[in-house]
Amino acid sequence: MKDINDFDDLISSIRLKKYNSINIVGSPGSGKSTLSKKLSEELGFKIINFDELFDKLSDSGKVLNQIEKTLCSEKDVIIDGTYTSLLSEKRLTNTDLFIFLSKNPIICFLRVVKRSLTNSNLFRNEKLSYKIIKVIFSFNLYYKKKLLSKIPSEKIIFLK
Repeated sequence: MKDINDFDDLISSIRLKKYNSINIVGSPGSGKSTLSKKLSEELGFKIINFDELFDKLSDSGKVLNQIEKTLCSEKDVIIDGTYTSLLSEKRLTNTDLFIFLSKNPIICFLRVVKRSLTNSNLFRNEKLSYKIIKVIFSFNLYYKKKLLSKIPSEKIIFLK
Protein backbone atom coordinates (compact mmCIF):
# COMPACT_ATOMS: atom_id res chain seq x y z
CA MET A 1 0.00 0.00 0.00
CA LYS A 2 1.21 3.42 -0.90
CA ASP A 3 -0.19 6.90 -0.26
CA ILE A 4 0.05 9.46 -3.05
CA ASN A 5 -1.10 13.06 -2.78
CA ASP A 6 -0.27 14.41 -6.22
CA PHE A 7 -1.59 13.54 -9.71
CA ASP A 8 1.87 13.89 -11.29
CA ASP A 9 3.30 11.45 -8.73
CA LEU A 10 0.50 9.03 -9.58
CA ILE A 11 1.24 9.25 -13.31
CA SER A 12 4.97 8.74 -12.65
CA SER A 13 4.27 5.69 -10.50
CA ILE A 14 1.98 4.14 -13.13
CA ARG A 15 4.52 4.70 -15.90
CA LEU A 16 7.41 3.45 -13.78
CA LYS A 17 5.64 0.20 -12.88
CA LYS A 18 4.20 -0.15 -16.40
CA TYR A 19 0.70 -1.00 -15.18
CA ASN A 20 -1.63 -2.24 -17.94
CA SER A 21 -4.88 -2.38 -15.98
CA ILE A 22 -6.10 -0.01 -13.30
CA ASN A 23 -9.29 -0.08 -11.23
CA ILE A 24 -10.39 3.20 -9.65
CA VAL A 25 -12.41 2.51 -6.48
CA GLY A 26 -14.12 4.75 -3.96
CA SER A 27 -17.41 5.94 -2.62
CA PRO A 28 -20.06 7.43 -4.91
CA GLY A 29 -19.06 11.07 -5.43
CA SER A 30 -15.38 10.48 -4.63
CA GLY A 31 -14.19 11.44 -8.11
CA LYS A 32 -13.66 8.04 -9.75
CA SER A 33 -14.95 9.10 -13.17
CA THR A 34 -13.08 12.41 -13.10
CA LEU A 35 -9.82 10.65 -12.22
CA SER A 36 -10.46 7.95 -14.84
CA LYS A 37 -10.86 10.62 -17.53
CA LYS A 38 -7.70 12.45 -16.46
CA LEU A 39 -5.69 9.23 -16.39
CA SER A 40 -7.11 8.20 -19.76
CA GLU A 41 -6.13 11.53 -21.31
CA GLU A 42 -2.64 11.40 -19.82
CA LEU A 43 -1.89 7.71 -20.45
CA GLY A 44 -4.08 6.90 -23.44
CA PHE A 45 -5.90 4.11 -21.59
CA LYS A 46 -9.43 2.96 -22.50
CA ILE A 47 -12.10 3.50 -19.79
CA ILE A 48 -14.64 0.82 -18.87
CA ASN A 49 -17.29 2.24 -16.53
CA PHE A 50 -19.19 -0.19 -14.29
CA ASP A 51 -22.29 2.02 -14.15
CA GLU A 52 -22.35 2.39 -17.94
CA LEU A 53 -22.18 -1.40 -18.30
CA PHE A 54 -25.02 -1.84 -15.81
CA ASP A 55 -27.13 0.64 -17.81
CA LYS A 56 -26.46 -1.38 -21.00
CA LEU A 57 -26.51 -4.96 -19.71
CA SER A 58 -28.78 -4.75 -16.61
CA ASP A 59 -27.35 -7.98 -15.21
CA SER A 60 -24.46 -8.24 -12.72
CA GLY A 61 -23.29 -11.59 -14.16
CA LYS A 62 -23.03 -10.11 -17.65
CA VAL A 63 -21.29 -7.00 -16.31
CA LEU A 64 -18.71 -9.05 -14.42
CA ASN A 65 -18.18 -11.28 -17.45
CA GLN A 66 -17.52 -8.21 -19.64
CA ILE A 67 -15.09 -6.72 -17.08
CA GLU A 68 -13.20 -10.02 -16.74
CA LYS A 69 -13.10 -10.50 -20.51
CA THR A 70 -11.70 -6.99 -20.99
CA LEU A 71 -9.07 -7.43 -18.27
CA CYS A 72 -7.92 -10.75 -19.78
CA SER A 73 -7.80 -9.62 -23.40
CA GLU A 74 -6.87 -5.93 -23.40
CA LYS A 75 -4.03 -3.78 -22.16
CA ASP A 76 -4.08 -0.14 -21.14
CA VAL A 77 -7.52 -0.20 -19.55
CA ILE A 78 -9.05 1.68 -16.62
CA ILE A 79 -12.00 0.17 -14.79
CA ASP A 80 -14.08 2.99 -13.29
CA GLY A 81 -16.12 1.60 -10.41
CA THR A 82 -16.04 -0.28 -7.15
CA TYR A 83 -18.81 -2.91 -6.90
CA THR A 84 -17.47 -5.01 -4.04
CA SER A 85 -20.02 -7.73 -4.87
CA LEU A 86 -18.26 -8.21 -8.24
CA LEU A 87 -14.74 -8.52 -6.86
CA SER A 88 -13.99 -11.88 -8.47
CA GLU A 89 -10.71 -13.79 -8.46
CA LYS A 90 -10.23 -13.00 -12.17
CA ARG A 91 -10.78 -9.30 -11.53
CA LEU A 92 -8.28 -9.35 -8.66
CA THR A 93 -5.69 -11.35 -10.59
CA ASN A 94 -5.92 -9.40 -13.84
CA THR A 95 -5.95 -5.90 -12.37
CA ASP A 96 -2.43 -4.52 -11.92
CA LEU A 97 -3.37 -1.57 -9.71
CA PHE A 98 -6.30 -0.50 -7.54
CA ILE A 99 -6.42 3.23 -6.83
CA PHE A 100 -8.49 4.08 -3.74
CA LEU A 101 -9.98 7.55 -3.58
CA SER A 102 -10.30 8.61 0.04
CA LYS A 103 -12.67 11.55 0.33
CA ASN A 104 -14.69 13.00 3.16
CA PRO A 105 -18.19 11.42 3.02
CA ILE A 106 -19.86 14.84 3.34
CA ILE A 107 -18.04 16.06 0.22
CA CYS A 108 -19.04 12.87 -1.61
CA PHE A 109 -22.66 13.31 -0.52
CA LEU A 110 -22.74 16.95 -1.70
CA ARG A 111 -21.28 15.93 -5.07
CA VAL A 112 -23.94 13.24 -5.52
CA VAL A 113 -26.69 15.70 -4.55
CA LYS A 114 -25.33 18.24 -7.07
CA ARG A 115 -25.10 15.55 -9.77
CA SER A 116 -28.68 14.47 -9.04
CA LEU A 117 -30.02 18.04 -9.17
CA THR A 118 -28.28 18.85 -12.43
CA ASN A 119 -28.77 15.36 -13.93
CA SER A 120 -25.19 15.49 -15.14
CA ASN A 121 -23.17 12.29 -15.40
CA LEU A 122 -26.06 10.32 -13.88
CA PHE A 123 -26.29 6.58 -14.41
CA ARG A 124 -29.16 4.38 -13.22
CA ASN A 125 -27.22 3.09 -10.19
CA GLU A 126 -26.20 6.59 -9.10
CA LYS A 127 -29.58 8.21 -8.51
CA LEU A 128 -29.85 9.82 -5.10
CA SER A 129 -31.47 7.26 -2.85
CA TYR A 130 -31.21 5.92 0.66
CA LYS A 131 -29.01 3.10 -0.68
CA ILE A 132 -26.48 5.52 -2.24
CA ILE A 133 -26.43 7.70 0.88
CA LYS A 134 -25.84 4.59 3.00
CA VAL A 135 -22.94 3.50 0.75
CA ILE A 136 -21.37 6.98 0.90
CA PHE A 137 -21.43 7.17 4.68
CA SER A 138 -20.45 3.55 5.28
CA PHE A 139 -17.79 3.27 2.56
CA ASN A 140 -14.80 3.96 4.81
CA LEU A 141 -16.15 1.78 7.63
CA TYR A 142 -17.41 -1.21 5.68
CA TYR A 143 -16.74 -1.35 1.92
CA LYS A 144 -13.15 -0.14 2.11
CA LYS A 145 -12.31 -2.78 4.74
CA LYS A 146 -13.98 -5.46 2.63
CA LEU A 147 -11.94 -4.46 -0.42
CA LEU A 148 -8.69 -4.21 1.53
CA SER A 149 -9.21 -7.71 2.92
CA LYS A 150 -9.30 -9.14 -0.63
CA ILE A 151 -6.90 -6.99 -2.68
CA PRO A 152 -3.17 -7.71 -2.28
CA SER A 153 -1.54 -4.69 -0.60
CA GLU A 154 1.14 -4.38 -3.29
CA LYS A 155 -1.64 -3.61 -5.80
CA ILE A 156 -3.06 -0.66 -3.84
CA ILE A 157 -2.43 3.08 -4.00
CA PHE A 158 -4.39 5.53 -1.87
CA LEU A 159 -4.93 8.88 -3.56
CA LYS A 160 -5.77 11.62 -1.09
